[in-house]
This record gives sequence, structure tokens and C-alpha cells, in this order.
Amino acid sequence: MQWDADNCLVGVVMSGWSGLDTGADKPARMPFADYTVEAVLMEGNDVAIAYPTISVSNTEASWDSEGGIFGTGSGTWGEYGSEFAMEGSVFDATFGKYVPRDEFDSAGDYGCYSFT
Repeated sequence: MQWDADNCLVGVVMSGWSGLDTGADKPARMPFADYTVEAVLMEGNDVAIAYPTISVSNTEASWDSEGGIFGTGSGTWGEYGSEFAMEGSVFDATFGKYVPRDEFDSAGDYGCYSFT
């Protein structure tokens, strides 16, 4: 997550992994698999971000960018191992694209969030 001293929470950077369990920290990538990914960020009992369903065919990922709110709408899953950055609408040189707080479906307050 990104932080701002005056506003606390600025936005959130989300990423996920998918692949074959190898007993290591991260799974091995699956370059010839087809699957979908669902991702939701919760603020308490409220949905903060319901990321559009990501469809992956081989390593090509696509999703509804909702007019740029969720990045470009396409990418390569497994370009760097089995990790995938879930883009937002704002670019940061350190973190890449993130979803700013004003695009959350919840209040976006400082506090506890869960990501599934």
C-alpha cells in the first residue's frame, strides 16, 4: 500500500501468484494453462476493490479495464516467475500502477484490509 503523511492511505498496489506448488515460497509458473483469477480487497466487511475477473490463456492475461481504472486490460502472467501485478489507474515510479483511494468502493480509511 502507498502512504501519504497528510492523508494516510493514498492507494493500494495489488499482485498475486498462480502456479504449481513446488514447496518454495512462490509457485512455479504455468506457461500452458488456462484459468481465471478473482481478487477482492476488503475493508472490514465492505468491498474496497472488486478487481475484474482475470482470464489467463497460456500466459496472456486479459480483464475489463473499466476505462483505465484497472490499467490496460491485458498483460503477461508469469513474465517474472509466477507473479502478476494487478494494475490500477495511477503510475508510481517505485510501485508501478496502483488503485488510488478515491477509486475504492469503500471509505478507504486507515485501518485493516484483507486481500483474497
